[in-house]
Amino acid sequence: VSLRDMPYVIAKKLPGATTVAATMRIASMAGIRIFVTGGIGGVHRNGAQTMDVSADLTEMTQTSVAVVSAG
Repeated sequence: VSLRDMPYVIAKKLPGATTVAATMRIASMAGIRIFVTGGIGGVHRNGAQTMDVSADLTEMTQTSVAVVSAG
C-alpha cells in the first residue's frame, strides 16, 4: 500500500503490505526511529524526463526515520 492509497485502504479496512514510504510515515507517527527493509525504490531509467521517482526517496527527505536496507 503506497502513501497515496493509505486513506482509501484504511477507510475500506482492506489488508495490504506497505511500501517503504508508507512504513516510514507510520513509523514516524508511532515514534519509531529506525526500521529495516529488504530494499527501497529508486529512480527509473530516464527519470529526469519521466519523473518516475519512487515515493520512498521523497519520503526519506521528509521523515526523521532511519532506514536500513539490503538493497
